Amino acid sequence: MEPQHLFRDETDTECRSEVVQLGFRVADKLAHEQVYPVDYPLRLGNDALESLRDQGFKPDEKVSALESDPEQQLEMMATRLQSSTVSAFHRWLNQEEQLGINDESLFDAYLRWGENDNFGGPRVLSTWYDRNIRIVHNVWRAIEPDDERVLLLVGNGHVPVLRHLFATAPLFCPVSPLPHC
Repeated sequence: MEPQHLFRDETDTECRSEVVQLGFRVADKLAHEQVYPVDYPLRLGNDALESLRDQGFKPDEKVSALESDPEQQLEMMATRLQSSTVSAFHRWLNQEEQLGINDESLFDAYLRWGENDNFGGPRVLSTWYDRNIRIVHNVWRAIEPDDERVLLLVGNGHVPVLRHLFATAPLFCPVSPLPHC
């Protein structure tokens, strides 16, 4: 894995990604020489899922899931961001109640999508886990034997899965940053 040595280069200041806006700034403030890209974006959708949608498939609702309106959630987030600092917003975003919303929504949205030999929805979930397993692997590749800590900045939707994967993997002991903020 090649580190990004030029993260202090000011040529891309218009970029709004968390990598640039948070990761590069934190690395610079901590006087780190390198930043390692560990994400591995994958396309979540698949042909099997699209086939179900095209057929007008309606999944069974076997239990009443906690459904939050995505547009209402986005409005609430925008309002919260406008009325707080960026760090206060991220502290709120990483509270357990907020982390659970993404996990429940993802599983509720896709676990039920399939019939017969078509596992389109579960395949979306396996792709999500595949992406996160690759992130853990990339972190493992980036560390050196004498490293004591790793700061990993990811979107809060990754936290529940990554917390589980890092806690299960030898060598890692995930710790929430919230007490240190």
